Amino acid sequence: MHVQALCGRVRTLQCLDIALRCNFAKFGQHPPLHDFLLATSDQVLIEASPTDPLRRIGLAAEDPRAQDPMCWQGVDLPGLALMAVRDALGDRP
Repeated sequence: MHVQALCGRVRTLQCLDIALRCNFAKFGQHPPLHDFLLATSDQVLIEASPTDPLRRIGLAAEDPRAQDPMCWQGVDLPGLALMAVRDALGDRP
């Protein structure tokens, strides 16, 4: 593995860690936001952006391919973080 690829993966994991911490703090401390997030149930949450395939899905929201995760051109870190936080908050008493 090249050093650049390793650095990119480490940076991606660091960004995901930051997104998880921030979203957990945000949605865990504010009941209206907490309830809003939990109300999304098991929906797939994404952040569509045609200009950021590294941290978003790499497609515009109105692009029909945005409905199919197999067509996404990027990893949606914000969406992954929100869904992980939703799962963690939903497991709390």
